[in-house]
Amino acid sequence: MHIIALVRYPVFASLLLFSLIVLGIDGDLVSKLKGGCFLDICDSTPSYPGLGVATAVLTFVSVAPLAIIDILRRGAFTSFIIVELGWFFFLWVLWLATFGDTAGGTGCNSSFADGINVCSEVRAVEAFSFLSWILLFAYWVALLVFSTIAFSKGNRKIWMTPHVTQTSVVVLVPSQGISLLQLVPPASSHT
Repeated sequence: MHIIALVRYPVFASLLLFSLIVLGIDGDLVSKLKGGCFLDICDSTPSYPGLGVATAVLTFVSVAPLAIIDILRRGAFTSFIIVELGWFFFLWVLWLATFGDTAGGTGCNSSFADGINVCSEVRAVEAFSFLSWILLFAYWVALLVFSTIAFSKGNRKIWMTPHVTQTSVVVLVPSQGISLLQLVPPASSHT
């Protein structure tokens, strides 16, 4: 579980950044394509920008509170491993659907007045949706694997345990004039 402690907040920050990018681009696509003609479809908005907006909003309004609550309140249910596995699997599926819908329902139509900008924006949404999906998939698999290993080693309550009791704290330890990163188990709360 040590690697999860090191990558957890960078993964959250990257997801928030990618969500913000997709939200901005898809919001622009919705405003450009609403009521216009695109891909020989007139007076209707394609579904992929709406799914992208919804996925980005859900990610943004759920991952930010997960991180903030975890920092402010140790042991909150939102930090339980089972909660993160379930919610990140849901987000993982949404980002995969966003990527698939955007990649499958798009193309460049030269008859659309702003076709070049729309095509580049669609490609950007595809890229950031794919990156979000890969990031969530890697984090989810790592969390599941490390939790399963802990369960097989006798930690039967791992699924209902917050991250703070399972992960380590990173401290700088000087050793022979070089600063090294050493993983130290969290201090026991028994006094």
